[in-house]
Amino acid sequence: MEPPSAYTASLPLYFQPLDLGTAIVLVVIALLLAASAALSASEVALFSLSPTQLRDLKERGGPKGQRVLDLLTKPKRLLATILIGNNLVNVGVVILSSFAVSSLLDTGSMPGYVVFIIQVLAVTFVLLLVGEVIPKVYASANPVTVSMSMSGPI
Repeated sequence: MEPPSAYTASLPLYFQPLDLGTAIVLVVIALLLAASAALSASEVALFSLSPTQLRDLKERGGPKGQRVLDLLTKPKRLLATILIGNNLVNVGVVILSSFAVSSLLDTGSMPGYVVFIIQVLAVTFVLLLVGEVIPKVYASANPVTVSMSMSGPI
């Protein structure tokens, strides 16, 4: 079935075959989403540690606990590092997802607003849900575990 040359009421999506380049881009997007999730989770976890949890990290946290405490000695620098890193990762996701959508879908046969919805709104939804909301909810429930596991990469 050939894609329509003009607007139709049904607006079918026509998928292109998946090639190696697009598959690599999709894998990189998944890795960047994981990095965004980790950075978002670490932001909440590190800045929500209670005084009791900080004392426990000092007394029984070992090297990872000490690394968390060292990071928290410069909170403004830590927050700036996390936010800049997360924004760079998110920009990468947006750029690569635009390429992926163009490679996977026949966007020439779709009206502009449909392409906009797919490329902007869908990507924004995925970034917010996977890269921000879910990791922050998890980190708020497990701040010590997330802080200790992310203290090395940060």
